[in-house]
Amino acid sequence: MRSSLGKAELLIIKNKALAESIIILLVCVFTYAVSVEYDVLEAIVAFSAKHENWDVDELLTVGIVLSFCLSVFSLRRWKELSVTHKTIQRISDVDSLTQLYNRRKMTALLQTEIERGKRYNRDFSVILLDIDQFKSVNDTWGHQVGDTLLCEFSKVLLSNIRSADFVGRWGGEEFLVICPETNQEEALILAEKLRAKIHQYDFTLVGFKTASFGVAGYVGGGEEAILHDADLGLYAAKDAGRNCIRTNHSQLTATPFHGDIELIET
Repeated sequence: MRSSLGKAELLIIKNKALAESIIILLVCVFTYAVSVEYDVLEAIVAFSAKHENWDVDELLTVGIVLSFCLSVFSLRRWKELSVTHKTIQRISDVDSLTQLYNRRKMTALLQTEIERGKRYNRDFSVILLDIDQFKSVNDTWGHQVGDTLLCEFSKVLLSNIRSADFVGRWGGEEFLVICPETNQEEALILAEKLRAKIHQYDFTLVGFKTASFGVAGYVGGGEEAILHDADLGLYAAKDAGRNCIRTNHSQLTATPFHGDIELIET
């Protein structure tokens, strides 16, 4: 199924699946009600007595076959509807252009990590990054080339994060990485790895590009707090000349990071 399905098309598919499920359920309920209200076996015997060409065993065989066919059909449709539901769920979670998680899904994942952090006192960090001078790509080569860059950029991110991490398109040329079980020092190391990989990648038509990063570790609070810290770092990285990583100095873990990453005071 195309990931670019519109909301109207998704609604039609979902409503059709719901209608079919209701019809199957009503047929099953109606069949059961009829069998309870009327003595089906007695009716079959009476029918057979009046129609010599139909024996009881033949009528029962027909009934059994019809019941089996209905059961098989119901099971088949249930499986198809289950697959359809999962597909629709996936489409609603994925950005249609980059095939990364969309903002809605990333927000839900972030909330999950915040709840885990509060309940179990577990570390996690976020990395907010932005393609440098992306607007100039659209202005110079057009939006189609810009879309191609976004897709290639997404693949670079996806191929260089860890298996436990989540990455999504946060909006426009901005991306978010959620790093479970990761303190800020470890997130800084991952961010530097991503920065270097992006800097070394030769993108189609536009050549080499860079990205700026803001990193924040969870120290309590809600979604807005940690995203605010990461956003401050990202803006500081832009102000510092791009292609670098910045973080809020007050969010550092006990062991400072000694790489080529500068920190900002807020």
